[in-house]
Amino acid sequence: MASEATMTAATATERTAGRSSLGYLPWTIAAVGGSLIVLGANLILAKYRPNAAVTQCLPALDLMWGLVAGFLLLAGIGRVRVLMGRELATYFQSPLAYIMAALYFFVLSIFVYGNTGGFMYVNSAAMVDLIAGISASLMMLVAPIITMRLLAEEKSSGAMEILVTDPVTDWDIVLGKFLAAVFCVAGMLLPLGLYVVLFAFMRKESDPALEWGVMASGAVGLICVVALYTSIGLLASSLTKNQVISALVGLVSLLVIGVAGWLLPQLLGQISGDVGLRLKEIAESLSVYGRLSSLIAGQLDLKSIFFFLSSTALVLYFSVRAVESRKWR
Repeated sequence: MASEATMTAATATERTAGRSSLGYLPWTIAAVGGSLIVLGANLILAKYRPNAAVTQCLPALDLMWGLVAGFLLLAGIGRVRVLMGRELATYFQSPLAYIMAALYFFVLSIFVYGNTGGFMYVNSAAMVDLIAGISASLMMLVAPIITMRLLAEEKSSGAMEILVTDPVTDWDIVLGKFLAAVFCVAGMLLPLGLYVVLFAFMRKESDPALEWGVMASGAVGLICVVALYTSIGLLASSLTKNQVISALVGLVSLLVIGVAGWLLPQLLGQISGDVGLRLKEIAESLSVYGRLSSLIAGQLDLKSIFFFLSSTALVLYFSVRAVESRKWR
């Protein structure tokens, strides 16, 4: 009976995949077409509006689009697209994502309201630092909860045996679920655009000018943090069948990484001499907090971007190996 149920479910999955597949071409067109539009906008603004505020944001906006285009190309891969679509549909149908988004925005709004004196004083650079810092901290809680069911639920229900059948590869499974979670968590950041509009309208002449480049660079930093935290939450979900344990493992892991990245450089800095200085520099280079700080300060450091992307890819690789390990059990 179990074998027949598995075969039936696998057949249903194949049929759903066939109906859902629109091919790789639309995703490629979206990525390439968007890139051409961005390139054209760069050339036009650089020539006709070199001093405009949006022109100052171009490096960060270009990098942000590069990340989006990369996600689009990954999302267009056959089975990845199907699995991602299924997970996104689950997120939209579940109240959990809406509850976490509302909680995140509510807590963030309290901090923003308190630090602007009820929006009576606006300092965009300080607000970017505050919003990005609070958001990164809250994502330590949001990401593990959003990702806790991705693989743990598949294992507990026995659906993993269906997913791992050919032609679905382990990378397809991990990438599909990862992209769905990233889109879900990143979607929670979209209301931050309301603050940009609000700051623009509430700003007084005596307030510092809005620093659009800093805001764009901070947005890039947040996207990178979301990707890394989501991959860690997915890895935690791949290690257990219990969703609660998955969430706790992900949360504790992120807290340890965050606290160590902030505390370790300070402790190593207490060591006298060149050795202490060198160890402190190494710790800072491996710190999520330090890498994010450079981005939210308006420094579009490619080394920091590479750090986040390479770390995310490494964690995803570990997730794939965790999924593969079922073959040896």
